[in-house]
Amino acid sequence: MTGVILCGGESTRMDSDKGLLKYNSNTWAQIAPNKIRDLRIPVVISINKKQHDAYSLIFLRQTLAV
Repeated sequence: MTGVILCGGESTRMDSDKGLLKYNSNTWAQIAPNKIRDLRIPVVISINKKQHDAYSLIFLRQTLAV
């Protein structure tokens, strides 16, 4: 089993990437995998090509799925 965090949307209505919004010191995209990792299953972050540069600053390459 693998946990998949879906962050690949266009965010057109919000006009900013929701996964990169901060809550306390973490982004929303960081909070979700941390909760899934508590279940001791691997996690993959699903992003689109436009998001790769921003998300690669936060996550390890093997965690991202474009």
